[in-house]
Order: sequence, then structure tokens, then C-alpha cells
Amino acid sequence: LLAQLCAHHTGAVLVPVFPHCSLRLDHLCAVLQERTAPHDASELASAVHRMLARHSPAGQHPRGTFLCHSLGSAHLASLLKRVPELVAGCAFVDPICFLMPDGHVLRNFLYGRREGADWSHGSLSPISWFHYTQTRFVCCEPTVQDYFRRCFWWGQCWLHPSEIGCDAIVLLSGHDTVQATPTQPRLRRV
Repeated sequence: LLAQLCAHHTGAVLVPVFPHCSLRLDHLCAVLQERTAPHDASELASAVHRMLARHSPAGQHPRGTFLCHSLGSAHLASLLKRVPELVAGCAFVDPICFLMPDGHVLRNFLYGRREGADWSHGSLSPISWFHYTQTRFVCCEPTVQDYFRRCFWWGQCWLHPSEIGCDAIVLLSGHDTVQATPTQPRLRRV
């Protein structure tokens, strides 16, 4: 994805890394050595503003178009609330920020089995294997659990669609395991 963005875009492509919930070993080791807390929404807004200002053409107000996935949507939500003037447009892929007050996002990610995974039979479908892998290697990873249970600012990361003041697109997977709830009908592809 990053290679495609760089190939088709003439400006800077910036990729913020959040080491407290990164699955890259070098970032996790740095976090464990430093024992620093993750940035809150104000610090994130300030850092993104500095990044955009550094890479914006001279004399132009710093703005960017953002692409976010899952947890990234929570960080983008805090930007849209704090510094909406920085966001020229955005694309949300499997966002968690819109359904946080519902409680299913938290429950499905931290505690729940993945909906759609048939665990009762000896063989699992490809989707079930994906859900199993997601559970074991992402959701249950200790630093991810620590981040969501102790460091994540749930209230700062919720976003109502009316709070988006720019062009936006929301893309949902057909088999999302975090957002789908037992009482919520699956979205049909159009």
C-alpha cells in the first residue's frame, strides 16, 4: 500500500508509528526500555501539526489527507476533534471510532471470540483461520492488551459522523471481527 501511495502521489507520504501498539519488535523493545506512556490526543495533534508543517509547501497552511485502518481511526478521530483544520480529507478502513460507545468494539477485541469463526468442528474455514490468527497474534499480544487496557483514551477517540468536516469515505470489510455484533446485521456489498 505504501509503495502504491508513493508511486501515485507527488507530495510527502507520512506514516506515524505508534510504538505502544506496534507489532514490530524494534518498537516494542524501545517502549519497554524507555517505559514512557503513549501520547494523549493533545500531544498527537501537536506532533501531526509539526509533521505536516515540515512537509507542506512554503506559505501554505499545513493540511493532509489521512488514510487510517482500525486503531488508526481512533487516532484520526482525536485529530478531527482537536485540529480539524489539519484534515483536508480522510478515508476510514474498518474504523473503530464510530461504534466505541456501543461497547461491542471493546468487548469483541479484548474479550470476545471472533464472530463468524466456527470453532466447534475439526477443520476451520479460511476466514476462521484468519480470525484465530488475529486473536492469537494481535488481540492477545501483551503490549496490545496493555495499551488498550491501561493507556488508550477511549473518550478522546470516539467520533460521531457529524464531526467530520471534510470529504471522507468509510470502507467496511464484509467479515470484520471487531465491529460486527451478534445483533447487528452484516452489511451487504453494493
